[in-house]
Amino acid sequence: MNITIIFGSVRQSSLTRTLAHCLADCLLMRDASLNWVDLREQPLSIVDPDYHSHVEDNPSAAVRQFIKKIAAADGVILASPLYQGSYSGVLKNALDHLTYDAFLRKPIGLISHGSTVQKCAQPCEHLLPVVRTLYGYPLQCQVTSAKQDFASDDEGRT
Repeated sequence: MNITIIFGSVRQSSLTRTLAHCLADCLLMRDASLNWVDLREQPLSIVDPDYHSHVEDNPSAAVRQFIKKIAAADGVILASPLYQGSYSGVLKNALDHLTYDAFLRKPIGLISHGSTVQKCAQPCEHLLPVVRTLYGYPLQCQVTSAKQDFASDDEGRT
């Protein structure tokens, strides 16, 4: 199975990225093939609605490559930190580059990291209607973490 994981965080020391790598390790043990879209390392231009119906004509090579990775995926995992009570703007921008049916019949996993146990699931909850709008099948369970789920060494590294 070909899975594309989209990191929706631009923070260098992202716990969302750490959580996604933990999940990726589990998928690799099941012989999944993984593709990564790291929106920090592979930034996308701000969405231009003129290309919404013809994404293949977008002048940005990064956007065209992103679209191809999603199209080739058997499933997608969206990973986002909690930003202002929802998912990240950089992930929203990436999703806005997609056509209305980009997730058609694809299983979509949702993972998020937040500051507290009470808030860490909010990005996943807000992504559910977006996934359905793109005709994806959100998985029944989401994976979330909070700051206390990670151990740090004496210098504060996770």
